[in-house]
Amino acid sequence: MAFLRCIALLAAISTASALEDCADASCAIKAQQLLQKSKTKRALKVKSAKERNIQHMDLDNYKVLESFVDLLALQSDPLSQEQMEIISELNKTFYEETLPTLYERHQNDELLLQQHADAVATCNTNLETGEAAVKGLKDASDTAAATEADCKATEEALLAAKEQAMAMMTEFLESSVPSCGSIPEPRQPTPEMDAWIMCNLGFYNSFNASYYSYKAVAVAAESAYEAMSTNCSILSSSSDEKLCSWVHELSLVKSDYEHCRSETVTLFEETLDSTQDNTQGRKSDYSALVKIQCYLQVLMGGDISAAANIHTMCDSAATDTHMFDITVPDLVPYASHILEHMGTPPAGSCDTAEDESAYESPYEESSY
Repeated sequence: MAFLRCIALLAAISTASALEDCADASCAIKAQQLLQKSKTKRALKVKSAKERNIQHMDLDNYKVLESFVDLLALQSDPLSQEQMEIISELNKTFYEETLPTLYERHQNDELLLQQHADAVATCNTNLETGEAAVKGLKDASDTAAATEADCKATEEALLAAKEQAMAMMTEFLESSVPSCGSIPEPRQPTPEMDAWIMCNLGFYNSFNASYYSYKAVAVAAESAYEAMSTNCSILSSSSDEKLCSWVHELSLVKSDYEHCRSETVTLFEETLDSTQDNTQGRKSDYSALVKIQCYLQVLMGGDISAAANIHTMCDSAATDTHMFDITVPDLVPYASHILEHMGTPPAGSCDTAEDESAYESPYEESSY
């Protein structure tokens, strides 16, 4: 707007100078010079406007037109053919370039806002996709944990069976004592010696059978326990891996969503502030253009008497700028219910620390 005020000041100086000269020179000639200047400047500005970004409309040409209007108030002769041709060209530029550009910029602002709102919605869409992946890993982790728990229960039962078998064998060994007494004296082939030997043979035959029976049970129990313990160790590692896969994916999905939501909402809000500023400038530009539109309509009529009263007719023209109001799209709500539904990992499970400094945003500043 400061730029436009400077242009307005320059135009005012040009107009004052032109009106002073008009006392000694032909107003029609001076008007012709001003319009020719407007024509030349317009050709240059059409090219330069394509090479740079402009926030508000550039009204230089039409400030010159105001100077021309002031000169017409002092001109008694009808507009010349060349003057009418220049006015027609200005009128064509006004309807084919100036006004369409104003509306196009308004549409671009609304389109950019919608794109940023869509980006916020994309965060929620990606979160829903991530939720499905997290759920699959959670199901796998739960299944692995249940399998490990069953294995641990079986392992504990086998450990108890092993300990029981060892205890029974120990009790058998401790309680197994021959009841045949001491070797008879004299140690000679006597009936007493024969009886003692037969007694011990019977004891050791029975002992031998029982010993190997208890030993077989103990060895089998220990083998079963060790095999199950090895299996449970493998299942425990697998369960831990699946748990950590779920925890890490859960952490990643939630972190990605928070980053995505924060950055896209920030971009949306910054863009909204910018478009609202643009809207105010655009409405000011349009209000000025409405007056210029009125000037052109009067001049195109070719009535010099009407042109003399052009300020009275046009300067207070009512202006409706509602068409430049920005339609602000609604943002999808923060997906707290999805985040809660995905759950929270057990305290101390796996290492979920994130190196925030390594996070690189996929969202760049808009080129609009």
